[in-house]
Amino acid sequence: MRYIKKYESFKDENSEPVNEEFLGKLIGGIKNMFKKSQERTNKAKGGKEVEVIYQKYLTSITTELAKTAQIDLNVAAAAKGDLPATATATTNDANAKLAVDTLKKKKAVMDQIVQRIKATALKEMDAVLTKFGGAAANPQLKIIIDTKKDQFEMDYLNAQIAYLDKAGDKTMIAAISKDRDALSKKIEGEFKDFDTAKAVTYAVGDEVIYLLKDKKPEEYDKAKKPEDQKAIVGVHKIAELDGDNFTLEDEDGKPTIKKTGKEIMGKVEGGEKVEVEYKLGDNVIYKRGKFNEESWKKITDDDKKKPNEGPMKDLQDKEEIGIKAIKSDVKEPKNPEGKVEFEGFEKKVSDLLGKVEAGVQVEGEEDLQKKLGEMKSKPEELKKVASYVDFISKPENAAKVAEIEKIVGGEGAQQ
Repeated sequence: MRYIKKYESFKDENSEPVNEEFLGKLIGGIKNMFKKSQERTNKAKGGKEVEVIYQKYLTSITTELAKTAQIDLNVAAAAKGDLPATATATTNDANAKLAVDTLKKKKAVMDQIVQRIKATALKEMDAVLTKFGGAAANPQLKIIIDTKKDQFEMDYLNAQIAYLDKAGDKTMIAAISKDRDALSKKIEGEFKDFDTAKAVTYAVGDEVIYLLKDKKPEEYDKAKKPEDQKAIVGVHKIAELDGDNFTLEDEDGKPTIKKTGKEIMGKVEGGEKVEVEYKLGDNVIYKRGKFNEESWKKITDDDKKKPNEGPMKDLQDKEEIGIKAIKSDVKEPKNPEGKVEFEGFEKKVSDLLGKVEAGVQVEGEEDLQKKLGEMKSKPEELKKVASYVDFISKPENAAKVAEIEKIVGGEGAQQ
């Protein structure tokens, strides 16, 4: 190996021989990982742009280490397995022990340089992610960028290992190699879902898992339930969506939580919004002015089948939800901003919580059926009722219906 032979003049005659077998395995492993990384990079949209940024800042790290810390570590070469031929301390001292001591003394400064440059690089990479659709639309690029955070550290460690190996050190190499191997396994773990990663489509109303303030993606464990990680993530619905910028509802259902795509960990399992077809005559549960998201979450599927009793009746009494029949066709049913017309008022599609199951009577329905039965002996009265039903079913009569409601009900329509 050319650079090892050239280094003989640097070694102390009492130093132990350089472990060429060790370096051979190290270089082989790095080259193999670099090849895999390049293959994945070429698959992802925006991957090549991220790689250009990565290589640019690896070179910056090498330059800054030589300038500020007086240590010659070719990190860019170490990233590809092309370990440098002249990776020696620029102190020009012929004593190998001095080279190791120099690295130890300068390490704190070196670490600061790497962290600072890495942070700048990651900001540029995040801009590329946004340009190519964001984390949800481009999950493969998100994975690549996440692994780059660890790749910077691993390349930096590999460069140190090469440097120390030429100095004949064993103790410091063992500690650094342990850290390097752990990072290597972590990177491979992060890449395990790369080939199966698919774009996720988010919509207003979707319930999502998001990182709390100052929390990092690696702190969230996808294998655990969000409720078991309340110190790391929260769960709320999307209120507004603008590209890779998310506005989520808070505990009171207000749109106050601002997050970016990289802070969204995914949808709640089974929480994808189910498309429900609403049509004229359907009895629908809808949000009212005092609606509370947390209260609604506590309502079980069984409770929802009993709209006139228990928790459902309680939420209606508290004016958190209402249940009424739709009085017209739904305008833009797949659009959250689409309109749904009720008797005397409108609601957005995103304000609908579901339909009352067929066959379940809503409040007042039983009483109505009883009164209609009593009118069978009065056909003229039944005709009037039928005419009124036709009248209130027409949207153009909404204002007049509201006035009639005030007269007969004293309060007008329940919105």
